[in-house]
Amino acid sequence: MINFKSSFYFLGNMIGQAISLITAIFIIKNISPEQFGRFSVFTSVGSIIGSIATLKFELSIAISSSLTQVYEKFNFSIFVSFIMNLLMVSISLPFLDLGNGENILLLFFFTICVSLTGIMQQVFLYRENHIYNGLLSIILSLFNFLFILYVFKGEALLIKSNVYTNIIAIFVFFVILRFSGFKVTFFSIQKLKVLFKNNIEYPKFILPGSIATILLTYFHPILLSLIFSDKEVGVFSFSLRVLLLPTIVIGAVTSGLLRAKLSKLYFDNNFLQFHIEVVKAIKLLVFAAVFCYIALVLIINNLSLFINISKWKGLETTSLFLLFYCVAQFFYVPLSNIAMVLGENKTLLRYNIIQVIITAITYMFTYILNFSFYHFLILLSIIFSLFACYTCFKFYYMSISKSKIS
Repeated sequence: MINFKSSFYFLGNMIGQAISLITAIFIIKNISPEQFGRFSVFTSVGSIIGSIATLKFELSIAISSSLTQVYEKFNFSIFVSFIMNLLMVSISLPFLDLGNGENILLLFFFTICVSLTGIMQQVFLYRENHIYNGLLSIILSLFNFLFILYVFKGEALLIKSNVYTNIIAIFVFFVILRFSGFKVTFFSIQKLKVLFKNNIEYPKFILPGSIATILLTYFHPILLSLIFSDKEVGVFSFSLRVLLLPTIVIGAVTSGLLRAKLSKLYFDNNFLQFHIEVVKAIKLLVFAAVFCYIALVLIINNLSLFINISKWKGLETTSLFLLFYCVAQFFYVPLSNIAMVLGENKTLLRYNIIQVIITAITYMFTYILNFSFYHFLILLSIIFSLFACYTCFKFYYMSISKSKIS
């Protein structure tokens, strides 16, 4: 799974997230938890819309039998995402307090960027251009840091820097794709129908499960804002942003590489090697989890030695309580690809729906029983740790079963 080419993907994400960590320290020094809380709600809404708008057609790109299919799915995914983003942003406007027309445009551009980033990453994964995926992470993080440091000030700092950074990164990689032979073309209505029909399992089975994952990833700030204060939303969102860095650097990268590798082995009916790759991935995740999370806890607990974080009171305690929730996501995200590649889409859908249900129950109990913020965090971590242990074992068992059959 991990070779010289794919190491660029890891290296790029490591550098990008190292820059993000420096950016986070700058943010905590200059931005209040309330401001970060409002920013988190904005990016949550945009990320949910942008991630759903592709209808998950982009996931079919890495699982293609030919380069011609990749070209067709690439262009088709762009077409679908643009239409869906426009529709979903328009529908959501009456429910959002964006303030002015500029923020509406920023939200639309941000959702488009989220969709296009996901689409291009799948193309690079198929062609094993892992250096481009690594560069994408570096460019996003570096420009975001530079915008925050030198360009934007005040409350507009976070939103504008985030959106403009994504626009620049997307432009750069569209240029790269253009020179590598990709062209954005228009299909006939008949061709669009054929592509939709041939890949209908993605919006039918993968999308519902992905919606669950997307909501679990981005919906917390929105739900928290209904129960707790902007300050608590900000502290929660910042802690989650830092503690999910290993999931972004290693978990998500491993997820993409594992899916691409397992897909090829699946088409070759080489299930013995399929299981070997799964074991390699689990070993990597265990080693990385121990190293990364110990390092992050130490960094967070010692931030006060270097900068004044008095207005971020409770950050250390919040991070500690969220630790087990983040570790659960770290393992679940990549290992769920085993079920996806093996065609166990209904099982994956069931697990993701269960996650949404238990999340909703957690928030409901918190609201009804008037739990404190910290009691909510403890309950969230316990529930998701147990769920991750069970589901990851089931994913591993799927791999064992296939290897025995072959």
